Amino acid sequence: MELYDELKVAGVAMDHHESDLYCEDTHLSRSILVGHPMERNDSSPFINQAPPWVGMTWLDIPFAFAPYWRACRAGGNR
Repeated sequence: MELYDELKVAGVAMDHHESDLYCEDTHLSRSILVGHPMERNDSSPFINQAPPWVGMTWLDIPFAFAPYWRACRAGGNR
């Protein structure tokens, strides 16, 4: 299962910008990341400035927003 799908099933708060995935930095999200070493190594924390998560720590995971890549493979709009 892809990282995005695991986070979604676990109910982790997520957002994205194009192909980059953002998720709330929690024990749960980090435990899921353990199973995805490539994404884990590329992730970086940031302080979210978007309501309703202003001031909370989130993780920026480049190129991990699976729906973006699925749409690309299908030839559809991202």
